[in-house]
Amino acid sequence: MNSLSLYANLNAKTRVWLSKLLTTEQWKILYACKDTRSLIDKLENTRFAKWVKDKNSDNFAGFLDTAIFKESLRIERKIARNLKEIPAELVSLLTEEYDIEQIKRGFRAWRNKTAFIPPDKSVISERHLIKWDVFSSASNIEEIMLALINTPYGAALSSAKDLYRKSGSLFYFEHALEKNLFSRISKKINQLSAEDRKNVRKLLGIQTDIFNVNNILRCKLFFKLPAEEINSIIYPDGTYFSQEKCFDAYVSKDAAEFLNHISVPQISGLIKNIKQVQMEDMAPFLNEILRLLLYKEIHNALGGYPFTLGVPLAYILLNRLETKQLRSLAWAVRLGKNNQIEILKNTNPLAYK
Repeated sequence: MNSLSLYANLNAKTRVWLSKLLTTEQWKILYACKDTRSLIDKLENTRFAKWVKDKNSDNFAGFLDTAIFKESLRIERKIARNLKEIPAELVSLLTEEYDIEQIKRGFRAWRNKTAFIPPDKSVISERHLIKWDVFSSASNIEEIMLALINTPYGAALSSAKDLYRKSGSLFYFEHALEKNLFSRISKKINQLSAEDRKNVRKLLGIQTDIFNVNNILRCKLFFKLPAEEINSIIYPDGTYFSQEKCFDAYVSKDAAEFLNHISVPQISGLIKNIKQVQMEDMAPFLNEILRLLLYKEIHNALGGYPFTLGVPLAYILLNRLETKQLRSLAWAVRLGKNNQIEILKNTNPLAYK
């Protein structure tokens, strides 16, 4: 069966979903909001109207922290149900990113000895049976690993236990969870048809680039990982950033040199916008810029023919981009960070035609 007939029904649905995304004009209106109340009012005329109904401004940004996970996961589950075999398995596999976010939250609560509320089913993939209560009851790290032993997450954590014991940093567990998932995703991509594989590999390769740059920045700022060990935390199959490029960025002497190493022609102009930002404050702005690379590839996938798995996957990533942008804006407005709002606006590819 060719891709045109295989995806015909989903193609029509995807086009409808795309039509409901925020327009450039709506983004312009949202960025002009001076307080949370006005942001809520403006969202009443968008697809997020159900989120703002009867909401007050006191903790709207905090509400979005959970709402975006619920909405994105709902959409991704729906797309998986409209697919079959390997494509359906791949989309389902992508939803495990939400599990990893909750496992990270559990580890932080366990480490800090704070209360951990198990996640609602609406914000996890439910692909694996996870004993969430272990993050409240465990007296040591081995008990947590044992509770997850029958999931892929257990194997990932076991691979990082020595680094954790040596450093005491949860970063190595978090990194191992992500690297394990990316490895499983890569193997699943290899099982796709040639048409699907080409489009999907490039889209998810840019996501890998974003994770790699984030990990390099975190190691540079907080973990001081020896240069000879940096290649061990770089995920393979990135689209733009090779291991060599990531290594050069890590050993750079200052913020300007770091940015020069990760600058590619597609985003070089936007990189200039954050050269005045200190290294320790750079991550959120750099994330927005790197998403521009992803947006460009999303645009290419949506305009391609014939219809492939790249199209619903592009919508999944576009929806994630939009909700994360909205979340960042809500927090910037809530905290009155006008300079941050301006940078978010200038680096948001969704806000420009």
